Amino acid sequence: MRHKLKRMDKSERPQFSLIGDTSVYTHLMDASNAERQKKLEDYYIILAVCHACVIDPDTGTYQGSSPDEVALVQGAAEVGIVLESLSFGEVVLKMPNGSKREFKMKQMIEFDSDRKRMSVVVHDKTNNVIELFMKGADMMVLERLRKNADGTRTGFENDSHNMDHINAFSSEGLRTLVIAKKFLKDLNDPKPVYYDEWEVEYHIASVAIDGREELTAAAAEKLEVDLEYAGITAVEDMLQEGVPDTIALLKKAGVRVWVLTGDKVETAIDIGYSCKLLDHDMNVCKLVNLTDAAQTDKALRLVL
Repeated sequence: MRHKLKRMDKSERPQFSLIGDTSVYTHLMDASNAERQKKLEDYYIILAVCHACVIDPDTGTYQGSSPDEVALVQGAAEVGIVLESLSFGEVVLKMPNGSKREFKMKQMIEFDSDRKRMSVVVHDKTNNVIELFMKGADMMVLERLRKNADGTRTGFENDSHNMDHINAFSSEGLRTLVIAKKFLKDLNDPKPVYYDEWEVEYHIASVAIDGREELTAAAAEKLEVDLEYAGITAVEDMLQEGVPDTIALLKKAGVRVWVLTGDKVETAIDIGYSCKLLDHDMNVCKLVNLTDAAQTDKALRLVL
């Protein structure tokens, strides 16, 4: 199953389309295959809960600082798992069968350029459990998946096409994210668990006067391990009108144009062609996996 989200201009409602298996709607309602239904529900619930979007009180539309996040929340809504209300950390989802799922946001560990991932710890009120939901760059999330005895990553290597999908999405110029989750605590069981200790540590870190960012990041690292793979997303970032022609004119005028991006190499190259920063007559040199200034200097001298 490959799902593709098309992110439009901020003024437009994000559009959602399916590539490949279009039976997701049916599967979400099909109780005869409980395992498949649960995996689909988990995937879309994470998209609908793990974000920093808000609901505009006047229009009812989703708003956020990142249009990519809005597209993912809208994508979950399009298949029937709708973010219905969000207030003071209380999240209500409407499910495809019309039932409601309620979550209480306990901690939000935000995305930044170093972490390249976002996590939320939530109380699932329906099942009375505490779970961690995560989405982030594949290189950051895959290394945090739970390992099997043979070293393979639980749930990811079970399907040989998962990495193929990531590579295919990247080569198409799409922004890919890996989705994962982790069970933390059954609130019906009074037995203490690691999460109880971690919650105290994270609170102390979050209110620290000195070194707060470092302390919270260190605490987050301890919890964001042994995750269960849930799925992959890809968002198409549409160029604004006139961008390719503008870049082409700047280059024609002799202006040197640089683009700074945090995308995967394949994605960056594909976008480079689509915005006319690159053309197929160019010799494209890839300087990758350079870890220090000396290596970078040597590599640059070889290609310049």
